[in-house]
Amino acid sequence: MLLLSLPALGSPLLAVCGVVAHGLVVAVFPLLHAAVIATYPPRRTAGIIGAFFAIQAIGGISGPWSMGIAALVLADTVRTQ
Repeated sequence: MLLLSLPALGSPLLAVCGVVAHGLVVAVFPLLHAAVIATYPPRRTAGIIGAFFAIQAIGGISGPWSMGIAALVLADTVRTQ
């Protein structure tokens, strides 16, 4: 999906920023899962992982909206310069 949306961004800088952001998210989430599992005691791991996944789901819902707003603001800034 990311590759399909790259031409719509309109700027090579925005395309690079989008690809870098996607790469960081893909790399960081497995590490965060491992950190959560290693940090909390086994008795609380299930509840903590459930809360962590719920927070991720909220980010998945609000992330595209907030990135769209950020892209519009950045595009307007680039156009006005």
